[in-house]
Amino acid sequence: MVQPSRRARVPVMVAAVCAVSQAALHLLFIGSLPGPTAVLTVVLALACALCAIEVWLRPRPHAWAMMLVLSVTMIVVHIGLGHDGAVTHTAGHHGGHLDERTPLTGFAGLAMSAAMWLALAETVLAAGVLLGVAWRRITPGRNRTCP
Repeated sequence: MVQPSRRARVPVMVAAVCAVSQAALHLLFIGSLPGPTAVLTVVLALACALCAIEVWLRPRPHAWAMMLVLSVTMIVVHIGLGHDGAVTHTAGHHGGHLDERTPLTGFAGLAMSAAMWLALAETVLAAGVLLGVAWRRITPGRNRTCP
C-alpha cells in the first residue's frame, strides 16, 4: 500500500467519502426500480465502492483516472436522461414507472441533487490530482517541497 504524505491524504479521504456516499445513494433506490434497472444500479453502486477502495488503498494516477471517468460518466448519463440535479425524472432509469414530467420531490429529489453534487466534487478533485501529477512530471527541475 502506498502511504501518501499527510497533505496528500486529504484528497484521498474526501474522494473515498464521496464515492461511498454515491454508492449508498444509488442503493437507496433499489426497491423502487424495475428488475434490469435495479441490477444496473447495483453494478454501478459496486463500481463506486470499488473506486473508493482503489483510491483509498492505492491513490495512484490510474485510480484517480478511474474516479474521473466514472464521475463524468454518471454526470453525463444523468443529465442526458433529464436529471438536472433533481428537477425531473425520466422513464427507464431510477424508477422507470414515473412519468417524464414527474418532478423529483422530497427525499428522491434531495438524493438526486446530492448524487450530482458528489459526482461534480469527485470530478473536480480527480481532475485536480491528475493535473498535479502531470505538472510534476513535466517540470522535473521544480522544487517539489514548495506548494
